[in-house]
Amino acid sequence: MDVLTGVVAGLVQGTLEWLPVSSSGQSMLFFLEFAGLEPGHAFELGIFLHLGTMLAVFVKYSRTWTSLLRDRFLKKFLFVTTAFTGLVGVPAYAIFKVLLRDFDGGFFNFLIGFLLVVTGILLYASKKRKFAVLEPEGMSFAHMAAVGAMQGLSILPGVSRSGATVSALAISGVGHEQSLRLSFLMSVPAVAGAVALEASEHGFGSVDAASLAGLFAAFASGYLFMEALLAFAHRLRFDIFCLVFGVFAMASSII
Repeated sequence: MDVLTGVVAGLVQGTLEWLPVSSSGQSMLFFLEFAGLEPGHAFELGIFLHLGTMLAVFVKYSRTWTSLLRDRFLKKFLFVTTAFTGLVGVPAYAIFKVLLRDFDGGFFNFLIGFLLVVTGILLYASKKRKFAVLEPEGMSFAHMAAVGAMQGLSILPGVSRSGATVSALAISGVGHEQSLRLSFLMSVPAVAGAVALEASEHGFGSVDAASLAGLFAAFASGYLFMEALLAFAHRLRFDIFCLVFGVFAMASSII
């Protein structure tokens, strides 16, 4: 993979991370279709690029992190959601890694497309229903656990972390703006854990200049376009985008 390809992949990650369209699924499809990587390598680089957007969130909300120790609710929320993210995400990661060894790129195109369709259906369902709005501090332990579990499933390419967590928070009764903020914040420990899990197995031995260029592109684009993309997300139907793109990916894998 050359540096230009790495930069483009980083831009895909950085611009789509904030939208409920599965940036990991899109980047993995990019690596499989345009970079010609094998599924295991594509998955590894997709996880690596999340470091860029994780750092963007960390920098953007730096004041929130410095005040974290004084915010009892936020400490509890991040602890519970991160714990349940691990309980669901680690087994899902292990199962997916086994599949990576046994199936080719065409299978994963179909799987990613299928999971995008599932994400689209969940987003559509959350938009159709109306929920009472409550303050985040009113969330129960069960609600926090459910939100964390949904984030754990996003280790699978095609499952949108943003879409899954924002939908789960909305179903719990949290308002849209607060749901987005909490979704951003809970992504930091989750991504750090996913990167550490992947590094413990492979050590990111295949990281090169192209991968580092992609990491920088993911950080820069993620930070610069975060607010713009949030405003963009309010106006478009990303449930339809997921459904259409998912069906297209499934059909292309069959053809």
